[in-house]
Amino acid sequence: MEKDTDFETRKAFYLKLLDETIESIENTECLKSVFDTSIKKESFPYTPIQYKAYKKQLKDLIEYSIAYTLHDYNDDHEYVPIEEKTSIILGDYDNFFNMVCSYGGFDKVVYLYTILMIFYCFGYTTIFPDSEDLDDTLYRFVGDAELTPFWFRGVSNFNYDLVPSMYRSITEDYVNIDYDYVDNKYRQAGLTDSFEKIFSSNNDRSTFWAYMQHSTSFSPLIDFSESLDVAGAFATKYDGNPDKYECEDAAIYFLAREEGKSDSTSKLNIEFFRKPLNINSIIFGNPIYKCKVSDFEVKYRIISEKTNDRMKYQKGVFLEIRKGVFVCNKLMFPATSGFFFKLRIPAMKNNSWINKNRINDCIKKKHPEYSDRYLLDPYLFFQERQK
Repeated sequence: MEKDTDFETRKAFYLKLLDETIESIENTECLKSVFDTSIKKESFPYTPIQYKAYKKQLKDLIEYSIAYTLHDYNDDHEYVPIEEKTSIILGDYDNFFNMVCSYGGFDKVVYLYTILMIFYCFGYTTIFPDSEDLDDTLYRFVGDAELTPFWFRGVSNFNYDLVPSMYRSITEDYVNIDYDYVDNKYRQAGLTDSFEKIFSSNNDRSTFWAYMQHSTSFSPLIDFSESLDVAGAFATKYDGNPDKYECEDAAIYFLAREEGKSDSTSKLNIEFFRKPLNINSIIFGNPIYKCKVSDFEVKYRIISEKTNDRMKYQKGVFLEIRKGVFVCNKLMFPATSGFFFKLRIPAMKNNSWINKNRINDCIKKKHPEYSDRYLLDPYLFFQERQK
């Protein structure tokens, strides 16, 4: 009996495409840092999920990964998307899925689904400034910021992720963080008793946490600002170390103030993994290969009450993540969870015509009151004006 050469050619093409797709995404730095890709792709102790449902999930995920992928910059520091081999798949998706399941094994499809999901949930869109005035860059990407307002957080190193200060000291490989966990941390540190001794009571967690964040930098909260220039000043400030300043890219996180995204009703429920995930990691009660992107949706609350003068001066707010997954000190933040991206500010060594130094100079000219000295000590600004 003659072999169907067309069929064999198609089969070889699809299986090669699958291997290339897996290899391409496995080699993405973002994925390698949070997911253990060294495991065997053929060892899944699972009961297969319904075929049609899984097929739809994988197709949706591939589309998401193309729409919301990582971005990088070329030699001229222009904003360009990373090439995605997965886009080829969508041309004939049904044939791809059926062929791979029949001849490549359903295990391989489950593996592809899992790494695509991890990739998608960490695929923060990264943009680059095209002007030393940060407002111009914001306008280029989102239009009128008054119509799409944001909260901003500036960090001096692009690799600093959104992790509350309290969580950075966790030494366990896995922790589920709830209110009891946080309360115990404060009691063990002796901070609860000290606060109650001075302020008489500690009935309001938000007030207590806000005080701890600004007095001890030990809380489940993350500082943001309503001002892009305040965030820019923190991101581009000079810390006295010229080698570090000239070599490390900075960043500003942008989080859209979307209606209904801030959640004040849910309880604290954080899955924290200090080491990379593997295919059998349990996320909120389910193995990761059975999870959907929606399982990683971040629920958060914004605390906008200005509890001290420094917070008022910085136009500060606190981000309290109520539900989410942290892996290797990175927050999984699926693109469907809201309008969220990072602005990468090149260091001077990159020879970019827009860099930390130029942006910092621009902010100082517009807002001399946003010098980092004044942001950390607002009274100093007025004291020096008296002289």
